[in-house]
Amino acid sequence: MSNLCRLIREKNRALNRWEQYYGKDELKSFPLHIQFPTGTTCNLKCLFCTERDGIKAKRYDYKNLSFEQFSAILKYDGWRHALSCAYKIELYGWGEPLCNPDYEKIFNYVAANFPGIGIIISTNGTMFNQKWSEKIISIEMSEVNFSVNSASKKTYHRLMGSDLFERVTSNIRYLTDLRNKYNTKNPYITLSYVATLENIKELPEFVDLSVDYGADCIIVQDTMIFNEKTEKLSLTNDPVLAYKMCERAVKKAKEQKIMITFISFETHKGNYFPPNPEYNDDQNIFGAQDIHCEHEKIPRAFFTDTDCFDPWERFMIRADGEVFPCCQSQTFPEFTLGSIYEQNFLNIWNGDAYRYFRKMINTSTPPQVCAVCPRKEPLE
Repeated sequence: MSNLCRLIREKNRALNRWEQYYGKDELKSFPLHIQFPTGTTCNLKCLFCTERDGIKAKRYDYKNLSFEQFSAILKYDGWRHALSCAYKIELYGWGEPLCNPDYEKIFNYVAANFPGIGIIISTNGTMFNQKWSEKIISIEMSEVNFSVNSASKKTYHRLMGSDLFERVTSNIRYLTDLRNKYNTKNPYITLSYVATLENIKELPEFVDLSVDYGADCIIVQDTMIFNEKTEKLSLTNDPVLAYKMCERAVKKAKEQKIMITFISFETHKGNYFPPNPEYNDDQNIFGAQDIHCEHEKIPRAFFTDTDCFDPWERFMIRADGEVFPCCQSQTFPEFTLGSIYEQNFLNIWNGDAYRYFRKMINTSTPPQVCAVCPRKEPLE
């Protein structure tokens, strides 16, 4: 990455942090984190996911983003500036990104035209072959999340509806071996684990396997409740067992010095997840891009534990083109901030909806979607 590209991203990040600190609602900075969904199709039928076949699946309208659609969107005002200033982009959606026949073309376009932006991929690992390992390791900064969700072939087959457990683990090992070969920290590798009643007892063992695979971080996620099937899988049905297994996993992670973090959703109010260990986003590969301007000592914007700055930092797009400040808010369609197919980037980023969120999110009366977020629970 050229010094100019790095400087632009650092300056944008510094400005964004200052605007957070002063509570600005109309921003001169661009988002630090952009999520651009590339498709919702998938080659697996996981028990904890939405239906992938049958009559019920039709309501989800699974489809891929074509390269032509992607490149057309980037021609709208503000997009090229945003991607030149952001320090990471998530190139995936609700599905397996590598199922999209245009995914490689989209990936190559971003890597070639926006040098220095960190590219994040979330994959089930079944199609992440040696070619993709070599491609991802060739760019300056990247992160790959593998959705594994199991510590055994048997549980993997039951949860994921596939017997490809060994292929997935082999693909992970190839990537970590390649990273060791080149003596690089890139890409940052996370393994995710959707915790259900079917696999929660394997979570401590999964920590051991993650260390063996050479991963940097484990992300444990709640089961999202979509239907009766996922409701039966939820840890809310046995929170005592869930907490016990999570505690064991945390203990193992500390012993083996691997980061483990827990993500809960508004559908679950149970306290079966232990408090997250001290963690911040700068501990991963993107931390190397933190602000290097010594003359800009930026004060911490967080005044309370309930403060949230996603509306300053994030620009998250749903598969239908609707924009939200975070994953949680996507479950409240009435809180959309705009559509990338109907408005240009700048009109959304500093539009009335985004500015309302920035004004209200850290008050005693945040927007409804924020009020039910686990982060805001102490306000109750």
